[in-house]
Amino acid sequence: MKVGLALGGGGARGISHVGVLRILEAEDIPVDIICGTSMGSVIGAIYAFDPDSNRLESKVREYYHQHELGGSWLKFISKNKEDFKRNLFVEMSYYIRKRYMALVALRRVGLEVEDTLRKPLEQLLPDINIEDLKIPFATTAINLTKGEEAIFSKGSLIDAVYASSAIEGIFPPLMKEGNLYSDGGPTSNVPIEACRKLGADFVIAVSLPSLTMDEGKFSNGLDVILRADNIAVRKLGKKLLEGADIIITPNVEDVHWAAFDNIDYCVDSGDQATRVALPTIRERLRKHRSPFRKVRTYLASKLQ
Repeated sequence: MKVGLALGGGGARGISHVGVLRILEAEDIPVDIICGTSMGSVIGAIYAFDPDSNRLESKVREYYHQHELGGSWLKFISKNKEDFKRNLFVEMSYYIRKRYMALVALRRVGLEVEDTLRKPLEQLLPDINIEDLKIPFATTAINLTKGEEAIFSKGSLIDAVYASSAIEGIFPPLMKEGNLYSDGGPTSNVPIEACRKLGADFVIAVSLPSLTMDEGKFSNGLDVILRADNIAVRKLGKKLLEGADIIITPNVEDVHWAAFDNIDYCVDSGDQATRVALPTIRERLRKHRSPFRKVRTYLASKLQ
């Protein structure tokens, strides 16, 4: 029986995947297949190349302390709005920068250039094909050209992770063989189906909750559009999660997707959520491995 791990997207909240992997490894829970979306694809790819949670955590921490994650706008939007409104001049600056970001987003395909995302990936990941990883791996993305989900399970590892992480409106989509690919979150935020397609019999899904929002306060039309989109994505996500055997949900709903300075909190949240899920994981794995279940599954397939 193959155990698949589906790592969901969520920006900085995805750092909690490090804590999840740390506990699964320490408790000898097998991980035979890894699939990731967005930040889940980054963490999953690093681990699939070098399956050691200590080195994974060290690499994430080292990269954060040595490099600035994103431009100044990234830190700007991750701050609490009230922090910017302590005096008239700071409030005016907040208003102008927010409007400037909206204007830029309307004039080009992304706030950042492709290298802003690709260069960090080239430092974090080896320049190899997915087929060369130690653990079978795949990422999910959206094929904007054909209007369908895409699963990258072979070819360039960096391209696959870039496509899955290219947040719409923030980073330019990946152009590959005449198609444009962007962040897989809207259609498959937790890539359970991808794990099944790679051969997983038992899927552990790590679902990152959305940022807590005040439903009654919208400052402009863009906020309304984003809220409506968020509701649709969450509804689809709940439906897709029904395909998992176990769901781990780290308590990171109060962490902004751009707040990469919350490493300790996110890792600990992944750690704690996995510890809580361990008894259920062990029990369900035991039932899945039961010879009687295998016989029933075999007979059912013959009768279809």
